[in-house]
Amino acid sequence: IHDYFFAKTIDQVKPGGVIAFITSKGTLDKKNSSVRKYIAERADLLGAIRLPNTAFKEIAGTEVTSDILILQKKTEPQVVKEDLSWLQLGCNENGLTYNQYFIDHPEMVIGKMQEISGRFGQDTACILPDNKTFEQRMDRAVRQIQGSIAEVAFFDEYEDTAEGIPADPKLPNYAYSVVDEKVYYRENDVMILQEPSRSGAERLKELIRLRDAVRELIDSQLEGVSDAAIAAQQERLSALYD
Repeated sequence: IHDYFFAKTIDQVKPGGVIAFITSKGTLDKKNSSVRKYIAERADLLGAIRLPNTAFKEIAGTEVTSDILILQKKTEPQVVKEDLSWLQLGCNENGLTYNQYFIDHPEMVIGKMQEISGRFGQDTACILPDNKTFEQRMDRAVRQIQGSIAEVAFFDEYEDTAEGIPADPKLPNYAYSVVDEKVYYRENDVMILQEPSRSGAERLKELIRLRDAVRELIDSQLEGVSDAAIAAQQERLSALYD
């Protein structure tokens, strides 16, 4: 389930945008590197921090080694080299196997990697015996993460151009939208003007309205609005569908 949220979030973020994930160590430490490769093709790793297994003990009541991943989305997917360090696993001086990034950057590990006995047998975990040093070590690790975010203008500050208009950040990637009665299709940073036939354009506009009504209804259900409001939205959705 972690992998789905990585992929979905990267798709939603504007190129150049920065994403911070908190995930179990399995994302970086599992033997199969396909998910890490998928991420690397679409985002650069600005840095990662390995947290001790007690980091969320008071909140979640469990001891699990977790990682913070800081990513910056690329303009478009790119082929990555297989030897990219954080795609690979390695062995440290004690023979423990985990992500090569943390072996190369021990200062990003808030504790020491050790082998422990877990529910599924022997496993590796990040252990920090003295929690008094957590904040200090965390501060040092965060300062190692380098990156910059370019200043961007908001959607309503742009004007239409022949090529299209900059993407509306509220619109999911690879989706249609209607702006000033014209149909656009979002591809990453740009909304490209579509030129379908008159009947095709009208059909697209109807489908877009239908999609927006579905999303509005789902949002209302999740937010727990009144039954009367839900019923009114359902009636509107049915009418649009008909």
